[in-house]
Amino acid sequence: MMTLFLVLLAVGLITALTVRVKRMEAKALKPFLAAALLIPGGLIALEGVQITPFHVVPQSPVDLASLQQPLLVLPAVRPGHAPADGFPAVDEDLRSAVKTFPDEASIAFFKSRGIRTVVAPAGVYTAPDTSMREVPGAVIFTL
Repeated sequence: MMTLFLVLLAVGLITALTVRVKRMEAKALKPFLAAALLIPGGLIALEGVQITPFHVVPQSPVDLASLQQPLLVLPAVRPGHAPADGFPAVDEDLRSAVKTFPDEASIAFFKSRGIRTVVAPAGVYTAPDTSMREVPGAVIFTL
């Protein structure tokens, strides 16, 4: 809202200065005043230039739509190793199953909940005795 007000104020200033320049008799000052009228327009154009850096969102290492559903995506840090302030409460059984994954009890718990696929970041969760497939950046466990 403030920007709109400032634009209207600048337009009024430019209009008033243009009228004064047209009325002036001194021909030598007209080019300088005309150049001065370009300053507000240049500032308005400069305000529209985008200089804010945007971070690139990393692509998912796995095409989740191609995996057998339902699936569970595990966090990059094992629960209990990172602060959880501000996050909603999670079923305590699910939390404990994720902490101990991929042991037999957690796999049985996930199967009882209907979870067929578990996607985990590479190097965080490993299990030599389950059906797992490694892709760049992730490990896919088929339960």
